[in-house]
Amino acid sequence: MPTNYPTEFKVKAIRRYEKGESIKALSQELHVVQSTLYQWRNTYCSIQAPNRTYTPAEFDMISRWLQRLEHETQIVRFTGFLEKIPLQEKLAALEQIYNQTDGQYSVHELCSALCVARGTFITIFSAVQIRLNMKTNKTSFHLRSNRSLMTANNDLVLKKFAPSLPRTESMSAKIVLSQLCRNRTCTVSG
Repeated sequence: MPTNYPTEFKVKAIRRYEKGESIKALSQELHVVQSTLYQWRNTYCSIQAPNRTYTPAEFDMISRWLQRLEHETQIVRFTGFLEKIPLQEKLAALEQIYNQTDGQYSVHELCSALCVARGTFITIFSAVQIRLNMKTNKTSFHLRSNRSLMTANNDLVLKKFAPSLPRTESMSAKIVLSQLCRNRTCTVSG
């Protein structure tokens, strides 16, 4: 006559098995048939993954889910729809996803999902990054150059025209030019 054991009892027996006790020893000590312990092991033995421990039921559910996703991916690939999308659109989508997800997906995953060679994506993405850096550096260079020119122009105006005007504490080129223009009836823009 089969005996119904409480779930807690089954789990405790399997935890002891996981810690190294043999099925035979557990069978003798707990007075449970070995085949029953093997069934419990298949049901309750945990599966260790890097991030978490799974029960066999959870692992089976994840395996079925993974199989379904693999089938969906195969169906999408069989249709050929991904190949019909222009490479530029794929690359734009990949770049957008790559920038928005903060490294959630690897380049390999992204390229594999949209059927783009990793080398192509990396080459294009690197070129875009280089262009952005050049643009930023160019803008920064122009700003620094303009500041240097403005400072040089200020110094030149002050040296050339300031001695002819009454001295004030903070003489800038704009003030000097304003005073000169008032005397000569011209306008200063800026």
